[in-house]
Amino acid sequence: MKGQVEISTVELVAARLEREAEPGVVSGRLESFHDHRCDSVPANHNVTYAGGSPPPIGLEEALDLTGFGRFSVKLVLGLWLCMTTQNFTGTDIAYSLPAAQCDLQFTAMEKGWVNAALYVGMMSTAFVWGALSDRVGRKYPLVLSYAAMAVCSFINAMFVSTAWAFLVCRVFMGAMLIATATLSMTYAGELFGKTYRARVFMWGGTLQAFSAAGHAGLAMWIIPLQLSWLRSWRVFMLLTTLINAVTGLFLLLLPESPKSLAVRGRQRESIGVLASIFSSNTGLPADCYPVRSLTLPKSLQDSANEGNPFAVMGRQFVKLCRPPYRIPLLFAVIVQPLILYCQNTIRMWVPTIFAEMERDLASGLTQSRAVCNILEDMSPAAANVTTYTNCEAFHVDSSVYLNSAIIMLARAGFQLTAGFTIQTLGRKICLVSTLTLATSTLIAWPFAASSSVVLMIACFFEGLANVAFTTLMNITVDLFPTSVRSSAVSLANFSGRAGSMVGNIAFPLLLAFNCSLAFWTGAGLLAFAAFLSVFKPRPSFTPIPNTGMGAKMLAEQRASMASMTTVTSATTIDGCQAPK
Repeated sequence: MKGQVEISTVELVAARLEREAEPGVVSGRLESFHDHRCDSVPANHNVTYAGGSPPPIGLEEALDLTGFGRFSVKLVLGLWLCMTTQNFTGTDIAYSLPAAQCDLQFTAMEKGWVNAALYVGMMSTAFVWGALSDRVGRKYPLVLSYAAMAVCSFINAMFVSTAWAFLVCRVFMGAMLIATATLSMTYAGELFGKTYRARVFMWGGTLQAFSAAGHAGLAMWIIPLQLSWLRSWRVFMLLTTLINAVTGLFLLLLPESPKSLAVRGRQRESIGVLASIFSSNTGLPADCYPVRSLTLPKSLQDSANEGNPFAVMGRQFVKLCRPPYRIPLLFAVIVQPLILYCQNTIRMWVPTIFAEMERDLASGLTQSRAVCNILEDMSPAAANVTTYTNCEAFHVDSSVYLNSAIIMLARAGFQLTAGFTIQTLGRKICLVSTLTLATSTLIAWPFAASSSVVLMIACFFEGLANVAFTTLMNITVDLFPTSVRSSAVSLANFSGRAGSMVGNIAFPLLLAFNCSLAFWTGAGLLAFAAFLSVFKPRPSFTPIPNTGMGAKMLAEQRASMASMTTVTSATTIDGCQAPK
């Protein structure tokens, strides 16, 4: 119901713009509405401007003026659901495989291929989703991808029983998942002002980490169960269907990105969305939103008329490969795969590592062995041939999932700390320092001689690597203008998922060859990423300068309302309620 109210607010504002505004877009700006209910609010607000209307305001400044309030909290919840869905879809197989390997008779190499299949799907459509969303908007491609993932995850959980069928389902889910990974960050970034954007991304990562801990907790509770009607690991995978469906439905309650609307020539609707956000955040009517006109850079105005979205894909790619986008794009597409090669590979293999260590202890050994002594038992022959005979007696110790839950809670702690410190430290320092520290944890990993030491190292690695990735995504969003942002993020995600795919295939091969080399290869890649991050490029565009006019108008409006409410006992003034 609340979503319906907000949508109607946008429609009313857009209709008023049509009726009352000066017609059309003039010199790249949209002349806005005038609501007479707001005339009496600030007595000193009715200033005479040159040309008879307030000066135009850039999109970033207009978005900042919407503030932080009820809508922002709802958007954080939506971002959390998006990131949680990505986590559930990406890691449900990692938790399920230790228990499902007997039913499915997966070899170590088949596990690697199934883990990698998701990233093959992501790579196949990475650039398509970005270019498409730049032309048709962010919201509905997101909703479509969540609906498709819900259907596919249901089929995967209930009916798939062979490695090849798993591969097909995981590839399709990856093709949809990349849309959510690409568009959710872009979508949220275009609905939050720059004042809150960096911290909100970190908070979103913190909430995702808590949900990841909950996901591991659910695995600890569900997978060890002995059910007569369905394998417990299949019940666990059905959770992915549920979270995808819930997220898609929730996104229907949110508006389209105002930046995307403005770039596509729908400026009246863009102001309507901004006014609706302002109203929800401040408690004031949408008519009191102080922005009276928007201005767009010429490059964004031109991008609204580029034609068919699929025909635009090639032009977008060519544009990104030329100055001034070339250097920022190279930075994004090189650093992201270096991080994800390590983070996603280790994350997918951690449950298996703990399961192997628990089986090693259960075999009757009196002394713990180092990680690599255990993993090197997976010889090349064992990597290709695996046979289980009694699946009814086959089970995974619940401590495997308890350890995963602890790792995710540690990740949440790192994200929470980063959320409060990133503004002070700066994103560049945050990225370089976390990558450097994560490198040291991978160097130490092969020497861990007990599950408790492995758990501690895994907590530090996952927390540091995740903060580094979240920071990199935050940086990437700000490196490109709205007209090519989704396409650039899609290319970066394409390269990142390529790194994840290579990592999940290479890791079991390196384990069979030399365990220490498997971890130290990742350490070398993270060290190189830290080195490149020292030379982080500047944004590829010049934002419209903040005129301060919108903030001045809003401050005058609030000051006048405050002074008027001291004279009268009324809580509203011509429909504009003073913010509490």
